[in-house]
Amino acid sequence: MAISPFQRLVSNASDVFLGSDRDQAAMNAANNTGDHPDVVARRVSPPTWQSLQKFDNDTIAQPFSPFGSVPNPEYIWDQPTSDGQTVSFAIASEPFIVSAGLTASFSVSLGAFADNAMEAKIELFEEIGGTFVKVSPQPEGLDEFLLIAGEPNNPAVV
Repeated sequence: MAISPFQRLVSNASDVFLGSDRDQAAMNAANNTGDHPDVVARRVSPPTWQSLQKFDNDTIAQPFSPFGSVPNPEYIWDQPTSDGQTVSFAIASEPFIVSAGLTASFSVSLGAFADNAMEAKIELFEEIGGTFVKVSPQPEGLDEFLLIAGEPNNPAVV
């Protein structure tokens, strides 16, 4: 089976959506509604966080780089900030169609840079009546699959 590149999603203030919790952020992203985060400058002088940049040869001019036109990611947050603040973000892929009665296999890779207070989840949505809703039940391996920053046997407290 060949692997076909589909989409590279990166953090930015136009494609990422906010929500009062993870479920609301995911619903906002799936339906392209709601508020967007703010870009946060973390590359000041002197630099405080690592630079988020693609490799120099990851450009649209390279035939082996199907995502070369995707811009570099941005540091994002919901401004203004406050102590103990929790923010939920979500981004959705472009819709794709799997015909009724057929199955499809997907490979999803998640690369994330965050402090030690990050949780991540990958969920599948379907369009019903013009609105995207979370598939219930989720495919095996997704429903209870929650990625938490920290060591595997000692996850960070969120």
